[in-house]
Amino acid sequence: MKDRSYKDVTREYEFVNDLLSLQKTPRNILVELKRTLDQISQLISNFGKMHITSDIKNDLYFDKKNLNIEAMVLKFVSFKEFQKYEKLVEQNLKADDESKILTDFKTLVYKKITPELKRIKIEIISFSKSENSLVLAWEIRGIKIKMNLAFAIDSKQIYQITEKNKKFALDFSIHFRKEYKIMNKLLLNKLDYLIISLISNEDFKIKQANIPILKLAIISDLQIQLNKNEFMREWVSLVFKKFLRNEVYVDSLFKTQDFYFKSSKIFYQIFNSFKLRRLNYVFNMTYPSVGDFLENYTQFAKKFIEKYNKKDFNDSDSLYLLYEFNPYLTSKGLNKNVLIRNWQRLNEESNLKLLKKYIYPDNKEIGTFVLFSIFYKVEID
Repeated sequence: MKDRSYKDVTREYEFVNDLLSLQKTPRNILVELKRTLDQISQLISNFGKMHITSDIKNDLYFDKKNLNIEAMVLKFVSFKEFQKYEKLVEQNLKADDESKILTDFKTLVYKKITPELKRIKIEIISFSKSENSLVLAWEIRGIKIKMNLAFAIDSKQIYQITEKNKKFALDFSIHFRKEYKIMNKLLLNKLDYLIISLISNEDFKIKQANIPILKLAIISDLQIQLNKNEFMREWVSLVFKKFLRNEVYVDSLFKTQDFYFKSSKIFYQIFNSFKLRRLNYVFNMTYPSVGDFLENYTQFAKKFIEKYNKKDFNDSDSLYLLYEFNPYLTSKGLNKNVLIRNWQRLNEESNLKLLKKYIYPDNKEIGTFVLFSIFYKVEID
């Protein structure tokens, strides 16, 4: 990899941000939009919680006269009750009686907020008990805003449960938005710049509705690549050296304390070091150049959209997203080992089918430490 100075990186970062600033939603529009969204959220807050799942800063790339916003309204239930609906997802059966929970929730929200929406001049343009959505409309400085509110059941998992065609389904919209923001920050806004360049490319034909699935595919590939990334392996070694030092120190730790994630300060620090948002070093070293990143993922995007449009997918095209990194430590001298997050507990806390891979440190002398990268499969519609 070509050595790059701090000035090179800074200059490139400023260049990307300058171009992005020309494409983002104008500040005066954004301020008014956020004010209205806050009002709607406040009206709903007595019954549920509203989350915006669209990227409202960037959606005006596509149309200067219309802005479509996707949002989700969450009804919180206990984890035990949530598991009941997870089973219905697994069964993939029509569940008319149980699905009333979302119909009743939507009807309640509709009745309670309608008078206040009229007061602030927001029109309800679509409401149907059989459809799991409520559509609102208003105008800001000549821009027509349309907002689709989907309703879902929540229990603080990485996914919610919504209803599609009278069947319950897992919904990752809120989580995907968070993942995109984290990845874009790690890449110093290269993801935003990539999407703009693709939309501006006359040879690249893509519908606005397909942008979310393309973003998801790119994020999936970036995360999967971490399994064979030399800088990720280097990061595993660096974390070991910082917190665990050497095998003798590891043996002494096993002798003096029972390692359990919630009670071990050292393991807590190690676990945090492998959270996605902490991997700045890995991403900065892997993708230092905007040009190289654009070249690689423009080709990736073209191939993916071509397959997506033809519905020409097979198992090798499956999308996997990172659930978490789980460090595993062994004491050779004492013949003991510990996994920070118990594998069985991980499977029990989620309705997802988890896939486990391994990332070894680049320092071969560290034979006592390995990182499990845990992924879940995302179904492509």
